[in-house]
Amino acid sequence: MKLLKISVMLTAFASTILALQKVEVRVSDEMVEAGNVDLYAATWEAIYAENGNQRAVTIDKTYPGQLKRCHQDLKTEINVRVYVEGAWGDTGGVNHNNRDALVQAAWKAINEISAKDAYDIFTGCCFTDPIQPSCSVPSKFVCDRDSCGCQGGQHAVCSTRTTGHKVPSHINAYIYDDHDNLLSDHLQITFSSSSTEPSGGCGIVGTLTSEFAGFAFPGVLGTLFQKGIELGCGA
Repeated sequence: MKLLKISVMLTAFASTILALQKVEVRVSDEMVEAGNVDLYAATWEAIYAENGNQRAVTIDKTYPGQLKRCHQDLKTEINVRVYVEGAWGDTGGVNHNNRDALVQAAWKAINEISAKDAYDIFTGCCFTDPIQPSCSVPSKFVCDRDSCGCQGGQHAVCSTRTTGHKVPSHINAYIYDDHDNLLSDHLQITFSSSSTEPSGGCGIVGTLTSEFAGFAFPGVLGTLFQKGIELGCGA
């Protein structure tokens, strides 16, 4: 009788462990040039700064950035529009786990995919061939002469390094219950700019699926969501 009771308890415990929600992220094949726009600030930080984010968000903002390798000043070379729309469950006004899981999964996709073709963009540059009378060579610099790789083979000394990125035009994150039913909770992030490439996202996704499959949500989310994020292409 005692063994039977223990067996029943273990079965119930196993069922509880297995009754976890699943997160899926799908991205588009089309890639968008985002320059050195701060992707984290435009997505993660913007979501949590938005009024009413405990239940839903709708954000539509445009961010200026640079594209070329070297810049003397911060003249805008590209404007990146970031549209964020999402809605999620809110248990008693204090439980926002679905929101947090969606944001973490979407950000991981943006961060990992954009890192594949990331490139340096230098600002605070003083071009030195010949030296420009309008600038003085910075005493502290992150690159000089050929190491800056400036456009047109120009030589420069630059004080600041930022990072340029390409991102999928669409990132969609979804949640499924423990019976694999799609829930209404979702997060959509859309990027657009004057520079796009018709393909490339799916190829990058193919190199990341195993890494995403091993991802474990941190903290309390790890007790509520299955290990791994299903990453697919074709938003």
